[in-house]
Amino acid sequence: MAITESDIRKLAEAKSYRRGKEYFESDAVMDLEKRGNTIFAEVEGSDYDSYEVKVKIDGEKIVSTSCTCPYDWGGICKHIVAVLLNYINKPESIDEQPTFAELLANLKESELREILVDLLESEPGLLDHIKIKLAALSIARNETQTVPETQPIPVMHSTPDSQQTSSIHALKQSKPIDTSPFKRQAKQIFKDARRGSYYDDYYDDEEDSGIGDAFEELFNQAKPFIDSCDFNNALLILDTVMDVFVDSWSEEEYYDDISSITDGVSSLFAEAFLSLELSAEEKKKWKKKLLKWQKSLSGYTSSDGFDLSVTALEQGWDYPPLKAVLEGQSTETGAWELDEDGEYPEYAYDLNIIRLRILERQGRSQEYLYFAEAEGLTEYYLIMLVKLDRSREAVEYALEYGLVPSQAVMFCSVLNDNGLIEDALKIAELTLVSTVQKENIDYVKDRNFLLLAQWLRDNAQKHSDIESAIKGAKFAFKSSFNLKDYVAAESIAQANGEWERLKLELLAELKNDQPNRHFFSEYNKVEIYLHEKMHRQVLEVIGKSSDWWNYAIIEKVVDAVYKEFPDWAIKQCKQQAEPNMDDGKSKYYIYSVRWVEKAGKAYIAAGRRKEWNEYLEGLIKKHHKKYSLRPQLEALRKPNHLKLV
Repeated sequence: MAITESDIRKLAEAKSYRRGKEYFESDAVMDLEKRGNTIFAEVEGSDYDSYEVKVKIDGEKIVSTSCTCPYDWGGICKHIVAVLLNYINKPESIDEQPTFAELLANLKESELREILVDLLESEPGLLDHIKIKLAALSIARNETQTVPETQPIPVMHSTPDSQQTSSIHALKQSKPIDTSPFKRQAKQIFKDARRGSYYDDYYDDEEDSGIGDAFEELFNQAKPFIDSCDFNNALLILDTVMDVFVDSWSEEEYYDDISSITDGVSSLFAEAFLSLELSAEEKKKWKKKLLKWQKSLSGYTSSDGFDLSVTALEQGWDYPPLKAVLEGQSTETGAWELDEDGEYPEYAYDLNIIRLRILERQGRSQEYLYFAEAEGLTEYYLIMLVKLDRSREAVEYALEYGLVPSQAVMFCSVLNDNGLIEDALKIAELTLVSTVQKENIDYVKDRNFLLLAQWLRDNAQKHSDIESAIKGAKFAFKSSFNLKDYVAAESIAQANGEWERLKLELLAELKNDQPNRHFFSEYNKVEIYLHEKMHRQVLEVIGKSSDWWNYAIIEKVVDAVYKEFPDWAIKQCKQQAEPNMDDGKSKYYIYSVRWVEKAGKAYIAAGRRKEWNEYLEGLIKKHHKKYSLRPQLEALRKPNHLKLV
């Protein structure tokens, strides 16, 4: 099923979607091209600048989006909305081009080098990106020098002064990387934010620096170093970028909530610390630095900041409750001591996952199993059993003790990857059934329940288990009540001759879904009723909550029902068209006239052309002094202007 306007609308805030549609309709999208699964375009801004948009798609899914504008308030920006609307509504405007890889595929190494040198000479700002990429590539070259997986990885030393390094595991030696490109890029992010702060009227409603994603991406450049066990250089990167971030953030007095940034960086620090054997003095230095950063940023975070990484430093691997668990001793509180309120720290889960990752990397499988079981991380326990070729044991454990949807989503995918699809389908179905039997609506509405149901539906269909596929489709729809899951159920059931029966069941479920139980409940009803051409039911839903609907939804409904319910359509069109004309909002006249045109179609469809002519002439007479509006209204007089479709 292709990407729809509904998919786009759900990704954007209401204002961004409205503005994006205006941009699309005013032909602000330029140079739209598609290279493989990536869409590129430029969009004219409201000032002098244009913005570059990139969208990655995968069949019916929008995978990722980016835009060079400074918008960062939730959802996609209006420029991305405009590009996506252009993509789905004007396929003829798309310039299909080869991917970048295809474009360069037949070039010789010398030709590629010449192009790269020319590019760097004309765009010297790209040099830092190249240096960072080269640092990551150097890791990949050293990967072949590591010890066999069965040999444990010894711990290492590091210091926080960005100068000292020591040996890394086995044959590979850690050479300090040049951190200056990371420092320059960090400073450039702030420069770009300052330069873009007032562009394109984004700051009409609230101020936001728009630099969070850029810094998260820069901090994540340390991940390849961690994954390759080059923990010293990972710390060099994190230390360098965090110093710039804290200093610049405090100087500029930004007011964003940067909890996601500090939480992510704290996790990276923790993984590096726990992978190194730090001396007491080294731990002291790092702790002092972390607490200094935390104090500087305390007014901008709603989380624990660097508490996770500080705890990792303090506990290490010698923390008594942790040592007991790793030795196979069972305790009521697992690897933790509870606080004075009898609670685990909020970051306990994240630190547990980091420890598991390190235990697996170091080949400490039995300790991994002890730890995962003690901490109730059942899905990780089961997945490790599969990796250890103990799949039957893992399946029997899951069947005996049961799983919740979040655990089953991960475990079933791993079973499938290991060729155990029958076991995976059985566990997925049992988990869904048991969840519904608990009659806990929060579980059914949980994202993981939906993902598991969709997984069961799609994989059962792929393996011709139609009965399980239909069960999965029903569970998915019961969780989401959206059009995509409805159509997926329709497709499966029609192929098996069961759609008419299933349709009645799903529509009954949809009718009973209450607005307070599901945010998109009424919107979903409208979409599905429109799909089934149940227009009377559409108007009933709209009528019960008339203040919920934006103009885009009303327009969609008007286009569907104007022949069958012309009076309703005419009323809606007038309500959308007349206020902007009466208030003299000239930049919206083009949209007002479009609504007037839709009203005309409804009048004519009802055989009431005389009323239409009277209404139109009345508008022209009323607004005859508005010289930008009057010609647009007069154009509607042409006999063939209104086409009934």
